[in-house]
Amino acid sequence: MSDAAEPHRPWRAYVRGALAGTLRFSGRSRRGELVSYLVFQLLLGGLLTFIAGFWLDPLARDGFGRACAALLAIPMIALLVRRLHDVGLAGWWSAPIIALALYNAALSATAMVRGAEARLAVERILWPLDLIAIGIALGALALILAPGTRGPNRFGPDPRTDG
Repeated sequence: MSDAAEPHRPWRAYVRGALAGTLRFSGRSRRGELVSYLVFQLLLGGLLTFIAGFWLDPLARDGFGRACAALLAIPMIALLVRRLHDVGLAGWWSAPIIALALYNAALSATAMVRGAEARLAVERILWPLDLIAIGIALGALALILAPGTRGPNRFGPDPRTDG
């Protein structure tokens, strides 16, 4: 049974489930839960950064935006681990994805502190990592969108049948 064949579940229920399981790294999550939270994270982070732009200078706005992204990423990490559990993989498979996010955060911090020229200098040296990052991002997308295992697996019951 695919997620498309399931009864409609409002995205708000998925987002609430993701926030409620902020620090829960056990169990399984459906595709809809992860995708809904990702959209929520992008919209809320963008909205808060946009609003902050009216009161903060550009550097403070960027810092505020990164702080919001970091706070909103905490539930995403646990949700990603549970999503990997749904496809039958251990949560440790999320390590390359988290490393990629940290790499991008470090590049952004370099640009904030030292300027765009410093970031470009670092990227000129570390450009092969960009090729690895593309592979990691494509693999993550495939794992996130892959259907979960049917029925219970070693990580718990099938979330599609648990409501």
